[in-house]
Amino acid sequence: MNRGVRTRSSVTNRAAVVLARGTRLGSTASDVATDDLEALQEIVGGARVVALGESAHFVREFTEVRARLTRLLMERLGFTVFAHEFSVTAGFALDSWIRGTGTNEDLNDIRSDITRSGAAALFRQLREHNIAHVPARFVGIDVPEAGGSLLPALAPVRDYLANVDPGLLPRLDAATELAERFAAGSAMTAIPAWHSLDASEQDALTAALARLRALMHSRAPIYLERENTEAARDRFDRAAVHLDTAIGADHLFGSTNGLPANEQMAAAISLRDRFMAGTVFTLLDHADPGDRIVLVAHNTHIQKTPLRYAPEAGPTMVPMGQHLARALGEDYVAIGLTHTADSVPQVRSDGSVAEPIALGPPLPTSIEAAADTAGLAYPTLVRTRNECGLDGVDRIRAQSGWSYGRLADAFDAVMTVPTATTETDVAL
Repeated sequence: MNRGVRTRSSVTNRAAVVLARGTRLGSTASDVATDDLEALQEIVGGARVVALGESAHFVREFTEVRARLTRLLMERLGFTVFAHEFSVTAGFALDSWIRGTGTNEDLNDIRSDITRSGAAALFRQLREHNIAHVPARFVGIDVPEAGGSLLPALAPVRDYLANVDPGLLPRLDAATELAERFAAGSAMTAIPAWHSLDASEQDALTAALARLRALMHSRAPIYLERENTEAARDRFDRAAVHLDTAIGADHLFGSTNGLPANEQMAAAISLRDRFMAGTVFTLLDHADPGDRIVLVAHNTHIQKTPLRYAPEAGPTMVPMGQHLARALGEDYVAIGLTHTADSVPQVRSDGSVAEPIALGPPLPTSIEAAADTAGLAYPTLVRTRNECGLDGVDRIRAQSGWSYGRLADAFDAVMTVPTATTETDVAL
């Protein structure tokens, strides 16, 4: 037992040396020069997709750091697309606003939950960047309500069909009526409600969406003959994306069918992450050769290795980052963010922010324990990929718990910050 204690201590000490060599940020303020981030350019290299994570939602320091990193990537390294762990459906309206449409005060009118997401400050910075520089695109990559509802994706499909093919509305309305019965603010709440539907109703929803998709695509030439313009094509394409997003969310629910309760969420997480990875692949397929993507999501979505919330037992999930890393290789870089604070904002089952929860001391072989040992009282960027000094570091914070796995395989770099303050843009 003493040997084990010494081993854990030596792991932490070796990792502390690595962290002490990291790049210290002079400031987290987004409006200061990015000269202190030269190390990031070396880590990014020529990658087409660079993911910026966070170990918890609603943390102001993470928003500030990601804003600075995004500034460097866009203004100095030529990144042109900003993809966010945000609904594909809501992303369309947000893209228009971020490109300069309307006024600064219009943000909350686009979607009431943008402020709740804790990313409003980052979105405002992107708008300022686009007004002052070559505009970057904004793209949401996620299913609606983090998998909690099909309704935000179905509503714009209804608006489209009401104009071009009202005969299909009864099919859509039947699907919507079923979707309304389990809609919630997150998959955690919606999945049990979905299971309360009869199996015939679950199947009817899936079939209705699939048939509606087939009919829309088969009748598309009729829609476009009436108005053979690029705008008409864009309207159809956008409606098709909304419908595909609803279908992706429906698959998320269907993936939990027949599984024990403790495995249902794991299956849903893997399906959700595969959907997000597919959105990024679609972005790349339609991108110009010089386009590069900043991808912002939770650490547990961007990591390159399987996701586990327990050291050994328990279900294993496949995150978005694992799909991207397998397909893109060196063209995908993942940068995790974590903190060493003694509390962190908590997330309610509806996806909103709750009062901060107290945390125990960092576990011995965590990156946070190494940061404490190194005495890092300032934001520090540390290269982790294939760093032998981090061989024994096998966990990183995930909300108020832990994600387990070899850190040097999961991320190319990690940014540590000493505090975790609740976002001022969100309401408790």
